[in-house]
Amino acid sequence: MPRALPAIATVLFGVTCAAQPSGLNGWLTAIEAVDRSVLSPKATAPAGLAAALRPRLPKMKDQARVVAAQVLEKLDTAEGASVLLSLTADPNLAVAAAASRALRGARNLPPGEELLQVIPKTENPAIRAHLYLAAGRAKTPLAALQQLAEKEQDPQTRQAAIAAAVRLGGIPERVKLDAAIRASKMEDVVRLTDLLVYIGHKSMAPALLPLFDSQEPIFSISPGPNSRMARRCDIAVWTTHQLGLVPSLKLTSIRNFDSATIAAAKGAAAKGKDK
Repeated sequence: MPRALPAIATVLFGVTCAAQPSGLNGWLTAIEAVDRSVLSPKATAPAGLAAALRPRLPKMKDQARVVAAQVLEKLDTAEGASVLLSLTADPNLAVAAAASRALRGARNLPPGEELLQVIPKTENPAIRAHLYLAAGRAKTPLAALQQLAEKEQDPQTRQAAIAAAVRLGGIPERVKLDAAIRASKMEDVVRLTDLLVYIGHKSMAPALLPLFDSQEPIFSISPGPNSRMARRCDIAVWTTHQLGLVPSLKLTSIRNFDSATIAAAKGAAAKGKDK
């Protein structure tokens, strides 16, 4: 996926969690107090929270706006998505990053045209990448996204835009992404295969074929001095699994796969073009 945002974007602020709040005013007070109990899986946000948050956000401290974005991500409503889109322009990078990540995975999204209007105004390339990926999941006019993607200067962000276009049915972009995955460098292969999973088109699986033949180590999959490394071929197997092409293998995590598993996944990927 797109490059990691600076550490400030993912830091967990040290706060004391009180009992879960109740009622709209209780939730607003808890968010303003940076009470992370509102993010508990068991916590249920009250109706109207997104609308009530909107006018109060500018006066909240940075940490509170991060929590607000995370609550809206959990809430996943159309009103909440609109508030999140406004937060992607927040002057604090942690807040903007939390909002953009929330939109990238949301079910309820702003109209694609609104996402495209925000992207050129966004300075941070990783946040732009999240917005492109959100646009690829929204009802976004393909031609408008393609036109904007052509102007994108950051290489990794441009690849996110290309993936969004593929998801929306772009044909030239399929060719570009296929070529990028086949020729991927060590530092790019995970991000590019994650984009393939984001797109979700089984017919794109043949792009993985060169990866199956490489044992180049990419990243550690076990801690300690005897750490094992996930190889290109392991990433190819795992991506094929994530695309739903090898259900019979019943994989649960990435590991160093044996030759039989690699061969089975490679065969499934080769047939992906027929799916």
